[in-house]
Amino acid sequence: MRSLVLLLAFVAPLAACGGGGGGSAAAPDIEAPPAQPGPVDPPADPQAASLAGHWLLESGSMLPTFIKGLATWTTTTDVTALTVGADGLAKVWFRDRLTDAITSLRAFVLYDGETIVLDFSAEPTSDVASNIDIEQYMFLFPYVVVQEDALGVADEDGRIALFSRQTELPEDVVAGQLQVLEEHDDVPRPQFFTDLVLYNNDLVYASDQGFLERFDPGTGLLLSPLANTQSRLPQTVQGSHFWTHCGCGGSRDAYRRSLGTVYDTVSSESEMGGPITFRAMAYVPNTDRLWLHGRAFDDQFGRFYVMNTLSEPDVVETTVPFNRDLRALAVDGAFFWGLITVGSQAVVLIDPTTGRVTASYEVPDENVSWNGLVVVGNDLWLVGTDLLGGGRLVRVAQPD
Repeated sequence: MRSLVLLLAFVAPLAACGGGGGGSAAAPDIEAPPAQPGPVDPPADPQAASLAGHWLLESGSMLPTFIKGLATWTTTTDVTALTVGADGLAKVWFRDRLTDAITSLRAFVLYDGETIVLDFSAEPTSDVASNIDIEQYMFLFPYVVVQEDALGVADEDGRIALFSRQTELPEDVVAGQLQVLEEHDDVPRPQFFTDLVLYNNDLVYASDQGFLERFDPGTGLLLSPLANTQSRLPQTVQGSHFWTHCGCGGSRDAYRRSLGTVYDTVSSESEMGGPITFRAMAYVPNTDRLWLHGRAFDDQFGRFYVMNTLSEPDVVETTVPFNRDLRALAVDGAFFWGLITVGSQAVVLIDPTTGRVTASYEVPDENVSWNGLVVVGNDLWLVGTDLLGGGRLVRVAQPD
């Protein structure tokens, strides 16, 4: 604790030199801190300790405007920890205030003994480019104090973050690890808007080649396609029918269908009070309800819409806030498994009564943009696209 007080005394005068606002690559015109900044003398060599290691945020803030749930909403994420490798690669850990989801982003770190540069171009998947609220990937921290047990940084605006060194980061700060049981990297690449579903004991998803692909999880074999896609992007299964959307025009409608016939259409514009962009869906058998996740056009806030589709018109029974983009959704008893994005990806367990994430897990491979997820027995299956454009199908053990 004395080290953190020392760091605060060393960098606190910087806070008076600037205010809020996002980071940029250019250093501001502010005065250097005085040689004797406070009641406690600075260390003789404040840069002597190595930056490599695990760092837990104790006070202050770092990158407060870096990731937002939506550009129209206030900042929704906090940096909670850093893991810096001796090779210059780092992970920056974030907690989402609105959902409690935990995610991380990779970064290159340059530390010259005086300043730190974080360069998020180390994150190679497409998710980072479309969901981070910045025009550049690089952030400069011109004031840095590193000790054996503490780290203090201040950005160009005088915003201070104080970290303590940890042997390992606490479990409530980092996402858990999924145990990979089986991998298949020779499957067709999934279409971006498809989910992965279990249909007649086969895994089914829409591929970029225009087919509803089939994979037998029992034998590990890719089977002949079920049919042409024809704008049918599977999201969940109800009995012998798919629920799909088209991934077009804002995906404002959901369809319950066989391969040849549409039996029900949930229209957001005519049945839900206005246009909504749908992405993830899950049918819950024990309640006979369809859960849709989407963003209404009027406020762009993410919600679950619980639909009673037993008669016409379809009715919204309730909504649950979940302002995080969901790429996939699967039901497992009373909880949901989801694939979330905004900055980075994570597999999360969601309590549908509160819309809060109760557990977060790192995706099986950070170099894959994952599209679909489904529960099969005691396992989870995920499908995605790797950096070379190939399809990847993975089975992981469902965490306890």
